[in-house]
Amino acid sequence: MNRESTKALALFTQIAVSMIVPIFLCFFAGYAIDRVFGINGIFLIIFTIIGVMAGFRSVYVLVKDFYKDKDTYIDMNKIKADLQKEAQEDNNDK
Repeated sequence: MNRESTKALALFTQIAVSMIVPIFLCFFAGYAIDRVFGINGIFLIIFTIIGVMAGFRSVYVLVKDFYKDKDTYIDMNKIKADLQKEAQEDNNDK
């Protein structure tokens, strides 16, 4: 397995854990609060929504940090200039 595949697999695993853990923790916390106060599902729903939002936030932070050093911007003008330069070099070599 090459290095990029290993990094991608590690990122995927981190994303899965970062999404599942806050959802389940908040779900069970809401369930416990509902049982203590004898309420039918209000805190369960509220805490589950908070857990989903926390999971999405942690995934966002992970992916943002992963792509922080990568150049995701594609400059088409630079690509065209490079292709024209290569074409001119090929013509000069002939």
